[in-house]
Amino acid sequence: MIKGEGLPVLQERMKTMDPDENDVYKFLGVEQANGIKSKSVFERVKDEITDRMRMLTKTELNDKNLIQAINTKVVPVAAYPMNVCKFSKGELKELDQVVKRELREVNMLDRQSSDERLYLERKDGGRGLKSMRDVYKETRVRVTCYMLKSENPWIQSAWRRELLKEGNAVVREAITVMEEVGKSIQFEERNIRLEEELIETDWKSTWKKVKTTLKSSTTDKRVEDYKTKEQQSNIYRKQEKECHIWLEENISPRKVASIMAMLEQMVETRAWKFTRGLIECSKCRLCKEYNETVEHLVAGCKHLANSEYLSRHNRALMILAVEWAKENELVTKDVIWYKERWERGTMLENDKAKLVWDFQFNLRKTTTSRRPDLILENKEQKKIWICDMACPQQQNIEIKVQEKYTKYRQLAFEMRERRIGYEIFVVPLIIGALGGGVREIIRNAKKIFDNKERVRKIVGEMQKTILMDSESIIRKVLSGLVQSE
Repeated sequence: MIKGEGLPVLQERMKTMDPDENDVYKFLGVEQANGIKSKSVFERVKDEITDRMRMLTKTELNDKNLIQAINTKVVPVAAYPMNVCKFSKGELKELDQVVKRELREVNMLDRQSSDERLYLERKDGGRGLKSMRDVYKETRVRVTCYMLKSENPWIQSAWRRELLKEGNAVVREAITVMEEVGKSIQFEERNIRLEEELIETDWKSTWKKVKTTLKSSTTDKRVEDYKTKEQQSNIYRKQEKECHIWLEENISPRKVASIMAMLEQMVETRAWKFTRGLIECSKCRLCKEYNETVEHLVAGCKHLANSEYLSRHNRALMILAVEWAKENELVTKDVIWYKERWERGTMLENDKAKLVWDFQFNLRKTTTSRRPDLILENKEQKKIWICDMACPQQQNIEIKVQEKYTKYRQLAFEMRERRIGYEIFVVPLIIGALGGGVREIIRNAKKIFDNKERVRKIVGEMQKTILMDSESIIRKVLSGLVQSE
């Protein structure tokens, strides 16, 4: 390497590097001199990621949009040089830590939350953030597939050199990546063999198939790893996929972080502290009877039953009631559910429909009266729905559903006798205090609403409200805003 006044390139003169000053060229955004300066690239990428994260966390984006913004504005800063730069596992971990650190600084990620829930897609119960490690793995496999399939003679030459390198360089990386998620891949003369299946299509079709396999296998492994975490995944293992629809709702990142901590039971309750040897008593500070766990505070403490639990129950039910009232022109379209304050026995009626809120019915054939939360009547279709809601602990959801059917069977029978020609339905509306039971409530809500998408939207809003209120209950108890008498 020698000094010179300038190097002619395409009839121009470009400044040459000075070896004494550690000068570098920047080609396609990557610092290069006598080889690629990976360390310089890494430090620059890390600083840029930090700056962009700080900019995004100052916005008022909801959680879904914030994560999408990070995936499109922050992750590509590192993803672009990954095509030519080799990053170590430690460096990739450091880049992920930069993103998580900036989220934690503004309480958008709990310090004890699992990485699995952060990186899983929303449909699988995660927040959908892209991991730098995952992006790097995908990039190395993609580059390998592209080089093997390329018709460009220069890339073919580079591919032959890669095959001659010790350990096969990028080829070996791609094979290792697939092995880590339990899949085998082999790069042959001009084709790829994935799980013993020979893929002889063009580059784009080949990569699409390999990418789909890689992503699904990565998700499966992440879920499998997460389920081995006994405490954090306890609620997750008991819930079906439909229970993750709340993640599609408009919620602030800080609230999502708190809800995730609650669902993973990483909240500093007395039971949590007791298992770590920090205190000597694990009993609930309010009722003094049961262990103060997350599930106990959100649905098992009698001290909160007639106040916090009742308020949460009514707010969630109001969502469904107001939507039905709008559909049947009992209220105007501009009514907002959380501003409504219906008293016990409130009745809304017109020529088409009638709604009765929290009314007590005396039964003729028994001394026991029944007080369903909501009665809906469609006069045109001659249908009546007896709706009753509850937000129990996860393990009691199915029991509650059966209890509601049993409890209102007699009321439904007497209504059929009085209202000849009407169809009477008992509709249990049960969502767990931690968001469980969504599949069942969607099935029941379809008895009331015809539009499937609308049902999903209503149930998603109800679930979101219950989870937010449950998180608020825990926060009030732990902060001392709610105390025992």
